[in-house]
Amino acid sequence: PEAQDQLDDLDRLDRPDDAGQHADQRAQHVTHPAGQQRAADDDRGLESEVSHHFGRCPYYVIAETGDGGIGAVRVAANPYFSDHSPGKVPLFIKSQGVSVMIAGGMGWRAKEIFDHHGIEVATGALGSVRRALEEYLAGRLSGYDPCSGREGGHGDCH
Repeated sequence: PEAQDQLDDLDRLDRPDDAGQHADQRAQHVTHPAGQQRAADDDRGLESEVSHHFGRCPYYVIAETGDGGIGAVRVAANPYFSDHSPGKVPLFIKSQGVSVMIAGGMGWRAKEIFDHHGIEVATGALGSVRRALEEYLAGRLSGYDPCSGREGGHGDCH
């Protein structure tokens, strides 16, 4: 019930507001339709370390992929880094045109919100963003594990 209430709230956020804009588009920077995204602890792009908790990381690395390779890469600051509230970051990620979210760890509510918006989630990533992306593209990193042994999240098990 609590998760459904949050999804209903997100649906309301996703509808046009009085100004005719979508709430999630007010934070939009640049959209990459084929983008894949990694939660990062720093802003070094592919050399950044994957964050243990996607919603509390200061940056996201957005990479375009195709034909099994990595294309254009950019770094986006997390506009909600200091305001970690359920639903805000997934809507920001959606506004970036991301199709896959790769992270070290993630809570179940965030996973449900990503599912609601059609964004695939892969958790359990380690090391650099480049390594995590290569592992994902090779099919060795996939799926959601709320208890992947990460620290810095919502207790020992998100």
